[in-house]
Amino acid sequence: MLSSTSGADEHGHEALSPVYLPAMEFASNPGGFLSGPSSADPLDIAIGYLRSHAGDFGLTNQDLTQFIVSDMYVSSTTGITNIYLSQMYNGLEVLNADINISVMPGGQVLTAGSSFVGGLALNDFANPTVPQPSLTAVEALGIFGGNAGIDVNDAPSVVEYIGGWDQSTLLTAPGIARADVPARLVYLPTPTGVELSWNLWVQTIDGAHWYDASVSATTGELVGVADWASHASYNVFAAPKESPLDGGRTVEVDPHLAASNASPFGWHDTDGVAGAEFTVTRGNNVNAYADRNNDDIPDAGSQPDGGAGLVFDNPFSTADQPVDYQDFAVTNLFYWNNIIHDWHYQYGFDEASGNFQVNNYGNGGLGGDALEAQAQDGADVGDSNNANMLTPPDGTAPRMQMYEFTLTSPRRDSDLDAGIIIHEYGHGVSNRLTGGPSNSSALNALQSGGMGEGWSDLHALIFTQVGTDAANDARGMGTYVLGEPANGPGIRTYPYSYDMSINPHTYGDFQVSSEVHYTGEIWASTLWDLNWALIDGNSLDPNLPNAGLGFDSDLLYGTGGNNLAMQLIMEGMKLQPANPSFLDARDAILAADQALTGGANYVTIWTVFARRGMGVSADDGGSANSSNVTEAFDLPVSPKGSIEFDRPEYYVGNTVNISVEDAHLIGLGSLVVTVTSTNGDTENVTLFEVVGPGQFLGSINSRSGAVAADGFINAAIGDTISVTYNDADDGTGNPAVVTATADFVDTDSISGRVWRDDNLNSLRDAGEPGLAGVTIYLDLNDNGMLDGAEPSTVSMTDDLGTPSVDETGYYEFLNLAAGRYIVREILPAGFDLTFPRDYNIIA
Repeated sequence: MLSSTSGADEHGHEALSPVYLPAMEFASNPGGFLSGPSSADPLDIAIGYLRSHAGDFGLTNQDLTQFIVSDMYVSSTTGITNIYLSQMYNGLEVLNADINISVMPGGQVLTAGSSFVGGLALNDFANPTVPQPSLTAVEALGIFGGNAGIDVNDAPSVVEYIGGWDQSTLLTAPGIARADVPARLVYLPTPTGVELSWNLWVQTIDGAHWYDASVSATTGELVGVADWASHASYNVFAAPKESPLDGGRTVEVDPHLAASNASPFGWHDTDGVAGAEFTVTRGNNVNAYADRNNDDIPDAGSQPDGGAGLVFDNPFSTADQPVDYQDFAVTNLFYWNNIIHDWHYQYGFDEASGNFQVNNYGNGGLGGDALEAQAQDGADVGDSNNANMLTPPDGTAPRMQMYEFTLTSPRRDSDLDAGIIIHEYGHGVSNRLTGGPSNSSALNALQSGGMGEGWSDLHALIFTQVGTDAANDARGMGTYVLGEPANGPGIRTYPYSYDMSINPHTYGDFQVSSEVHYTGEIWASTLWDLNWALIDGNSLDPNLPNAGLGFDSDLLYGTGGNNLAMQLIMEGMKLQPANPSFLDARDAILAADQALTGGANYVTIWTVFARRGMGVSADDGGSANSSNVTEAFDLPVSPKGSIEFDRPEYYVGNTVNISVEDAHLIGLGSLVVTVTSTNGDTENVTLFEVVGPGQFLGSINSRSGAVAADGFINAAIGDTISVTYNDADDGTGNPAVVTATADFVDTDSISGRVWRDDNLNSLRDAGEPGLAGVTIYLDLNDNGMLDGAEPSTVSMTDDLGTPSVDETGYYEFLNLAAGRYIVREILPAGFDLTFPRDYNIIA
């Protein structure tokens, strides 16, 4: 239906070459996090994590000294802080060298991806080398025009020299571009390093492309082109349902009220004050009009006027040609784009994440970019059987161009097909969410571009799904504009269906063809399966571990499996790196589930992806630009249940704290474990799922002389206690008994926690974090100083190996004889002591 590549086959730009993309590394921990909790600033957490794990991304700390924060926002649905960094070198941006890192509200790093170029010489920021291009921006634009096969009669010229380190310039080129062309100096990655280049944003004369092109400022070679347009030729591709095939029209009254947070002042507002600024098909989210001559200017009189009452009731007949029902076409296009805006807002495509609005109402992001929706585009100049979506970075208005189709008589208008509209809008969503709203070149890799098509198909499927649909039904795409009945076969290789006898696509099919639409079918098929797995659960497929959540027709606030599927998919777009592979995007969805549900759907998601060949052993070829993928249908080893104690050994009289983590017990609520002492006492202890999904915590007190089943564990010096429970899956699919032991010793220990006492009440209150890295010592001579022979330790950082326990700030001293001990700390700078400790240990 669309293409996120240049579309050269349609417009004669065969000479344009794709941009080289640097190697990308993506890190996630399915079912967990990459780091422990922290109370530090999210950006500080992110930078600290990157520098301490630089080697994991093929970098050194020097490689992480030159960057800018291109975007940073908090996801409205998860509270995750999404941070996007762009690499700088010699004072200029390195294009397509990006880092994205996501930090949970609790300070844990959830995902991190990097395509930074390693090994660039470190330049002093205060004394960079002045860039010296060998050709001008004007010459670079002329070279681009020549490579694009454009016969340039009017040479490019300078409109304005803005200046700065990047020598920013605004150019005009009437023979090449329909709008002024911004140009600036950048560095473009190459297989051997970086190339000083002129970066150009070119809107082509025909309006079908919006190129992000780079011309070497040294050699004059066109070194890379990305296209912000998403295209397709609809003589082969079309949309699904929500067309005249599905029934008659209805009058929808104030539909914006259903999502008042998305469009709080209605669809015709732009100033944030009650009352419409426009009575035509124009407002904060969308400006819809006819553009039959394809000049990107509203045709005269082409915006229907609803009057003061905003009543849009335009005639329509399927017997007419599209030009005869133009007002209805524009109204329908305006209505659908606003509905889609409001739906996506609920799933996290809001102002801060780069949505399309004139006025962002103080909610972050860049405004001034309502969608330009053009109906019956180019119909008077021979354009047909197409549609496209051009999505520049946040703050610049995207453009949707909808065409008439000539495959039937009378013609059919894509403005009447909500499936096409949703698909086109979906390209804008995936382009703004992947890599951050300032980066519109984050889906240019071979696999990434195909997934862009798949996400758009998936959006059209989910947003037109109805309660009578079933998982194993066949959903054809594009039946209306093809002139087929609603249940026709459509234009994809296979209809979409959970039934693999209807749609047998697997990851290995990518090696059959890496054409973007075919690739998109593989991705959309998998995500459509995920939608149904979450709706029907193990009633659909016994291999799925959980009951389904059902279908919910409320697309705004519903709680069905379809709602969760869309939430996971869109949150995954925010978490995945720029230019992801299929497997990167899979892992991002797993990370999204960890953030949203605590990993409740971990097994379901893996089962769905493995079923289509994206199992744990699948290989993406080492790069999102590789077509040499290897499919695999295996699942990760099921996580084995584990038992942990809060201390390595106990003294008689201590409380024994026990935690259990078992992914198979998510949602159980409570778990009974058996505690046995070597002296013969046995007690049952109930643990509760209070730490997180599948993470249980409970305790039992120890004492000498306790009797069986009295709620205390009988213990004496030298005894060992065992804790056991029955694990349904030991990691190999077999049940097992999980056991852990701890000893009672004749010496005692001192332990505690250092925390930040925010309210100075000497008590650790909720929300007051532990402090790691503080030196604690036993002041044996009570002189207030740490002397050489006195025991000392450093308060702990969180141990990622024990996710059910937060050890931040914990300290302990073991094997202490009876006596009195004073515990002191060496105060970090800026802190005062509010709670000294004085222990007496009596043997």
